[in-house]
Amino acid sequence: MAQDASVNSDAGPRADTAPDRVTRTQIKYHRWARTDRTARFGDLFNLVSHPDYLWMAWTVVARNKGARTAGIDGVTVHQIEQRGEIGAFLSGIAAALHDGSYRPAPVRRVLIPKPGGKSRPLGIPTVTDRVVQQSLKMVLEPIFEADFLPVSYGFRPKRRAHDVVAEIHYYATRGVPVGVGRRHRRMFRPHRPPGAARAGTGTDLGQEDRGIGTGIPQGRGAR
Repeated sequence: MAQDASVNSDAGPRADTAPDRVTRTQIKYHRWARTDRTARFGDLFNLVSHPDYLWMAWTVVARNKGARTAGIDGVTVHQIEQRGEIGAFLSGIAAALHDGSYRPAPVRRVLIPKPGGKSRPLGIPTVTDRVVQQSLKMVLEPIFEADFLPVSYGFRPKRRAHDVVAEIHYYATRGVPVGVGRRHRRMFRPHRPPGAARAGTGTDLGQEDRGIGTGIPQGRGAR
């Protein structure tokens, strides 16, 4: 059964009511996704461009550490705030999404120095693209979260790499076989759980298990 976006896309955002309205919609969609695995959600695009969602997406982007960092267009969150153009900025995004003229801009590439003389490439989107991406995330995440398994940790809300280490430590110290894919082995070098080598796995957490690949993402069911 298809579920349609129920928020009126013509309503303007209000800072005092937008958080509650967005949260209630997210909870409703998550509940639908969990109770009906065959549910299909229609008209989600109206939520992405809805003023409440764009406002909440803006608040998240503005709180991020990169708020003073510009994308390829040279515009920062701070500049938009200083000019008092937040409302016009978000209205422009909504209009571009509605009329189909929105196009993501190329990201600004920078190199972040790493120990040993290496560097890590980082792509910095424009503020516009960050807001759109965050709004899209706020719409889709409650729906797809219902498909993930409890053992999935990557890029999920209220979960982090430390939780993975803690769970591996819990099971490894209780004799449960543990395998670590070679793609992630470096993250365990600084912190090797006590007793990991005695877990009966034949594999040290700091070593590559040649019988295990890079892993298979969990909970990727299309919705």
